[in-house]
Amino acid sequence: MYSIEVERAIAALDAFAEVAVIGIPDDLWGERVHAVVVPVTGAAFSEQEITGHCQSMIDGYKVPSSVDVRTDPLPKSGAGKILKQDIRREMCNAATDLAC
Repeated sequence: MYSIEVERAIAALDAFAEVAVIGIPDDLWGERVHAVVVPVTGAAFSEQEITGHCQSMIDGYKVPSSVDVRTDPLPKSGAGKILKQDIRREMCNAATDLAC
């Protein structure tokens, strides 16, 4: 999965302060694309707007199949890099339907 390409497509909407794209387990495909976004204060959007925008910019198989909207900043390293492994771990710990 080329997460940076998907992240750039979502970030082009200007509605998000932070964007991270991760792969989460999927019974059929092995892994599916999942976006985690932190919106800019006051931004209005829907998951369908995000996926529709992505479909116009990237190949269909790269479009997120799900979107998680958060209000808290995404976890980061001391250097400011988003810690995707922490996001994935949080999701796996919280979800009962993911085989992580």
